[in-house]
Amino acid sequence: MRTVLAVLIAAVAAVAFALWFQTLDGYVVAVFPPYRFQLSSQLLVLLALLFLFVGYGVLRLVARIIGTPASVRHWRERRRLQRALDALEMAVVGWELGKPKMSFKALDRAYRLKQGAAAVATAACEAALAVRDEARAENALARIPDAGDWLAVRQVLEARFGLVFRRIDRLEAALAALERGGKVAPSVRERLRLEAGVLLERWEMALEAARKLRRHDALPAPEFLAVAVKAYPALLLDALRCGRTFEAWWESQPKEERQLPALVAAVIRALRREGETAEALRLAETFLRRRYATEVVAELLPLLPAEPAWLDLLERWLGENETDPVLHEALLRLTLGLRLWGKAKGHYAQLMQRDPVRARVVAAETLLPPERLALPWESAPNAAFPVSHGLENAAEANTAASEEERTASQPPAAEAAADTESDTNPTARKA
Repeated sequence: MRTVLAVLIAAVAAVAFALWFQTLDGYVVAVFPPYRFQLSSQLLVLLALLFLFVGYGVLRLVARIIGTPASVRHWRERRRLQRALDALEMAVVGWELGKPKMSFKALDRAYRLKQGAAAVATAACEAALAVRDEARAENALARIPDAGDWLAVRQVLEARFGLVFRRIDRLEAALAALERGGKVAPSVRERLRLEAGVLLERWEMALEAARKLRRHDALPAPEFLAVAVKAYPALLLDALRCGRTFEAWWESQPKEERQLPALVAAVIRALRREGETAEALRLAETFLRRRYATEVVAELLPLLPAEPAWLDLLERWLGENETDPVLHEALLRLTLGLRLWGKAKGHYAQLMQRDPVRARVVAAETLLPPERLALPWESAPNAAFPVSHGLENAAEANTAASEEERTASQPPAAEAAADTESDTNPTARKA
């Protein structure tokens, strides 16, 4: 449509000019003493148009000649830029196809073309760090400019270089420079501090960085928990060696972290290794009064004292966690320690259903070496109560005999015979 309109407008203009040109019947006299020229108006118009077109062409030609060197330079720059882009594309292709040598060659070619040299050097450093090529990474780092924003980029890559190749001096220098610079985003800086803290086992720095990242949703909960589980025992040991009490150190930690079962279990494990059994039991009891966690009970198993208070505390959670074998193991150990053979039988049956290996381990631990003594509820060396009885039979047996079992002084074999008789003769049990 635009072409049609342009043609129509050009035709109308040509017709209008032709009609106007025909009406020109005057003349023009130009006097240059001693010369005199007389031209018709139509010829003057034609000469003016010719001069206009010729002059325009000459000016264009002169401008083109003058601008030829600049045009050549621009053409060379465009050609070099296109070759650099092609090299970058080849580098990406080689990297994605698992051909790092091809990628490095393409990046070197792009760097020599001097187009985006800083970006190319950064990409080469990233690739070298990914394949752990220290020489190439060092060479690429040296090519990154140390001015402006590229200085901060170089510092970040220096820190990563120190992390990957365990160059502690360069890592610490880069982290200090990033702290002073202030150009790097906090998430990047704290991530580097987190990795450095884990590498150098500076758990206070690692935990601080993990908390900051977690606060800004830059660290998933599982990663934070993995760091905290390693940091808490180390920080606890440092605090104990410095003379701080466990209560003071524990209260100084964030409240929401003190509610995490994995952290509580890790702290109990550390206290147990240090021989702080009372503190470990107190921490576990405080936690278990609020909520139940399998991890905490599992760490508590070697420390469980044979006390009715602990039995009552764990039995509170039995209804909600009836399928948890760790809870049944803990209750089995407690009932064995308290000589509550009926309840022990029920928990042993449940444990055999949930985790037979765990049940046999507990049974083996209750036997006194070197002689092979039968379990208290067994009437013969190979006898065992049926697993199908479950908690119902155990509760029924304990209803009539719990008080007698607590104060019984008869040998284990006699008590087992009494349990067997009560199970097989309901009439005698009721009597």
